[in-house]
Amino acid sequence: MPPEPEPQPLVTVAAIVAGAGAAGAVQGLVKGVAPTLTPEIAGAVAGGLLYYFGDRVHPLVKAFGVGVLAGSLAPLIQKVIPAVGGAAVTQPTATATTPTGFSSSADLAARAYVLTKR
Repeated sequence: MPPEPEPQPLVTVAAIVAGAGAAGAVQGLVKGVAPTLTPEIAGAVAGGLLYYFGDRVHPLVKAFGVGVLAGSLAPLIQKVIPAVGGAAVTQPTATATTPTGFSSSADLAARAYVLTKR
């Protein structure tokens, strides 16, 4: 069986963003199996495993894993890194009309994509 062709860059970015968006769902699935882990760590472990072993299934599974990893670690990174300019960064409330953490997860996913291409 010939190896899978390299996906187009835009498709790879879409898989990373989809992984970042699905990080909450993956965290919930892993949390059901390992209830002692925090959701962020559970999602990061799942994303790391998808990244490490995903290309054995399909190249886009590896990209999806990068997105899950980035989306899961986004809340932890936001707590550690201080806001630039002195303004505090707060997560939107559950009643907000925009998805929570969408822009930060997408930003982390795009940065992770750049790192995978080095």
